[in-house]
Amino acid sequence: TKTDRFRSRRVHFSRYQLLRILGWRDEGKSYARLDKSLKRWTGVTLYYDNAWRDNRDKRWVNASFHLLDEVVLRGRSRRADL
Repeated sequence: TKTDRFRSRRVHFSRYQLLRILGWRDEGKSYARLDKSLKRWTGVTLYYDNAWRDNRDKRWVNASFHLLDEVVLRGRSRRADL
């Protein structure tokens, strides 16, 4: 999101780009590890009980959210002329 100046909640990147950022090797094991990691992060929910106070309403706030709402993984493109 930083490279896009936080213009959108949606972040587009390739798995190859993410491997480069993480400093992982460009090999099958890394792609499998990355896919598994993204699936795990999609399942993580953060819960906050009385985490902050809303001064306008004079109440404590409870909240919960996912770090990743959705992950879409596309396979390599397969062109007939390759």
